[in-house]
Amino acid sequence: MEPPKPEPRLWAIVTILVAVIGCLGLMGQSLISILPDLLKQQASTETQTQTEVPTSPLPTATENTSKLLIAETLNQDGYDYAVSGCKDGTMGKKGVTDNHINLIGAGHLEEIENIEIRYGELDHWQYPCQFPTWELIAIQGDNGSVDLFFEPEGSISKQVIFEITVVYRSGETVLTTVEGLSGNGW
Repeated sequence: MEPPKPEPRLWAIVTILVAVIGCLGLMGQSLISILPDLLKQQASTETQTQTEVPTSPLPTATENTSKLLIAETLNQDGYDYAVSGCKDGTMGKKGVTDNHINLIGAGHLEEIENIEIRYGELDHWQYPCQFPTWELIAIQGDNGSVDLFFEPEGSISKQVIFEITVVYRSGETVLTTVEGLSGNGW
């Protein structure tokens, strides 16, 4: 007696299921073999910081592994602390609303040796101010943030990329950038 032959339709379904399972197995094997490389790439991407090399002479930046510095521009939000040029470090009023940038994660001012903001070739603000730069006022904020205030440049507002360099007393240098408005100063 001959064994019963499977129904052709059932045979087709079983064949397709075996093929699908086989394909899934191959895809799973491929994924498992490349997964460690994908995880390494993801980890290295997450630990990199955004750094740009400025065009003018600034301290050389080191890769930032201990501080995550985020700059948030508040543009001209009503404060007038800074003056044009360098003053004696005390806050003054010029009658022009300052540009305002908040540095989140900067730490405490006592840890900071120098902060510089630049855009373009000539526009340069510094804390503590040293001639010929313009004054940059730094005020300690909440939770390790630092608020930066500086005179806007020019009479026409324009969108610019501010390059911010923070040099810590420990020797660490951190660079970040933020897009904001500059102008309406005179």
